[in-house]
Amino acid sequence: MRRRDVLFGLGGLSAAPMFQRVQQSADAARQLPTPTFKFNEPIKCVAGIRPYRRHSFRLERERIPSQPTKFLVHSYGHGGAGISLSWGVATKVRDIVKTHMETTSDRDVAVLGSGVIGMTTARLLVELGLRVTIYAKEPWNETTSYVAGGRWAPSTVDCENVQLAKDVIRTSYKKFASAIGSTYGVSKVPNYTQRPQDDLDKVIQLFPPGGADELIPARQPVNQLPFGQNMGPGFLYQTLLIEPPIFLKQLYAELEANQVRFRHAAFSTPREVFGLLENIIVNCTGFGARTLWNDNEVVPVKGQLAMLPAQLDLKYLFSRNGQMFPRSDAVVIGGTLEPCIENKTAYPNVCRGLVEDIKGVFGVAPMVERFAFHIDHPSKVDEVAPLIGGGPPLFARCREVQT
Repeated sequence: MRRRDVLFGLGGLSAAPMFQRVQQSADAARQLPTPTFKFNEPIKCVAGIRPYRRHSFRLERERIPSQPTKFLVHSYGHGGAGISLSWGVATKVRDIVKTHMETTSDRDVAVLGSGVIGMTTARLLVELGLRVTIYAKEPWNETTSYVAGGRWAPSTVDCENVQLAKDVIRTSYKKFASAIGSTYGVSKVPNYTQRPQDDLDKVIQLFPPGGADELIPARQPVNQLPFGQNMGPGFLYQTLLIEPPIFLKQLYAELEANQVRFRHAAFSTPREVFGLLENIIVNCTGFGARTLWNDNEVVPVKGQLAMLPAQLDLKYLFSRNGQMFPRSDAVVIGGTLEPCIENKTAYPNVCRGLVEDIKGVFGVAPMVERFAFHIDHPSKVDEVAPLIGGGPPLFARCREVQT
C-alpha cells in the first residue's frame, strides 16, 4: 500500500465520495474575473512560522510534581491550521478548565501566547467568569496568525486521535459558519483547484456530504476553470474565508471589553512560567513551545506570502497550483513551505517569484521555473497532505533550526 493510500484510510473509517457527478454549477459555468496580479514596488511581502508538531498537536493537561498548585494545560502545534482549528481547540481547553473549577477556588488564568489559539482560548475562558491575563512576547497583530491567508482548511496538521480531530474540526467550522456576515470577517466562498485539495477532501471524508454531520458539500468536477486563459479542468469546493486582520481585531476588542489584560512577557524556562501569580496556566505558545517546554517534536515551517492590492470583484479562491485568496485588504498570493526555518524575514524576491509563478498558471504570462520550496512544488506533495488518523509524520525532526 502506498503512503497516500494510508493517509486517506482514516484508521478504518468508511470512505465517503470525494465528488458528485452533478451538472456544473452556475459559478463554474460563467466566466469569472481574472486577477490583475499587479503591484507597486516595493512589493508587500509577509512571512510567518507555522508551529507544526509531529504526530499530533498537543492538547492536554500536564501534571508538574514540583508545582502541585499549578494547573497547566497545553494547546499548541497546530501547523498551518491554527485559525481553522482555533475555536475547536479553545472549546476543548475551556472544558478541561471548567472541570478543574469544580475542585478549586482559583479564578485567575494566565494564557501564554497572543496568536489565534491564545486569543480564542481567552475569549471562551472569560465566559466561565474567570479573570484572564494574556502573556506574550509579541502583540496579536505581529503574530503568524495575523499574516495567515485565512482560508478555512485543516492543512499541514497531524492528529492521531480521529475522534479528537473530528470534534475540533466540527466545533471550529460551525462556530465560524455561524459568524458569516458578522464583525468576524467570515464569508462563504467557492474554492477552485486544478488538483484535488487534500485537506478539504479530508473534511469530506470525516463528515460525509448528505449526512447529518455534513460540514462542506462534496467537490464538483469542472470541465473548464472559469477564469484565466485556457486553464483546463479542475474542481470546485465550498469553504470559508476568515480574514485574519478583521477576525483578530474583533477578538481583541471583545477581550478588552471583558477586561482581559495583555502583558508583554518573554519566558525562557518553565520555572519562570510557574513564577506567575496565576495557578491556572494555558500554554498557547505555538513554535515557542519547542524551546520553552523542550518539545523537539515541534518543527518550524516558514511560509511567505505576497500581498497585492485588493480587487473587490474577485469572489473566489484558487489553490493546488499556487494560491490566490482575495480579501478586503489584499489579494493574498502564496505560498512557500520551508521546514526547519525559524527566520521570519520576508524576502521580496521570493514574493515576486510567487506572483510570476501564478501569472503563468493563470495563462496571463509565460510559465516560470517554480521554487523548490513552493507549497505546490511536486516535492511537497506528501508534506502538505493532512494526516488525521496516524501514519508517517509529515516533516522529519529538525536536526537544527535555521534562524
